[in-house]
Amino acid sequence: VMLPEYGCDLYRLAFEPNDQTTAGLAIHYVRQALERWEPRAEILDLDAGPDPDSPGRLQIDLHYRLRTSLQEGQVTYSFNLAG
Repeated sequence: VMLPEYGCDLYRLAFEPNDQTTAGLAIHYVRQALERWEPRAEILDLDAGPDPDSPGRLQIDLHYRLRTSLQEGQVTYSFNLAG
């Protein structure tokens, strides 16, 4: 079954400045998508800001816990704001 609305709205941030507003929107979009599409995971920490290795990229850091096993994990995603 195809779900065209599946995923996250990070694409809306393409070509935006790499600032606190964009980071806040990224956090909002990721949190919204995880709460909607991934009920197995609990968000422990979610942060975003300029990628220290590439100023044109936004780094998103997620720390989560699986609800059934209580296993924790981390994911870092570097999003290219240049499109």
